[in-house]
Amino acid sequence: MLEILLITSIVIVGAHIAADELSYTFTNGEKGIGDLLPNKWFKPVITCPTCMASLWGIASAIIHGLTIFEAVPLILALAFTNTLLNKWLN
Repeated sequence: MLEILLITSIVIVGAHIAADELSYTFTNGEKGIGDLLPNKWFKPVITCPTCMASLWGIASAIIHGLTIFEAVPLILALAFTNTLLNKWLN
């Protein structure tokens, strides 16, 4: 389950950083991804790596066929790992 955690976390944080960089690129450095997308819908999808753990952790658990008892610790560990990776990479 550790490899699922690490791969999912790297993909989540990578997607967040890529979306943020693309938003700065196409707005000439004026707006970040949080300014372009409404937070109500996109916070758990792309704008907040810690919040992304809930949605993408459930998707990862379903894809890998994990039970609910394995999915809950995975989601909590994803939130922690995403926070650390985001602080380290930004």
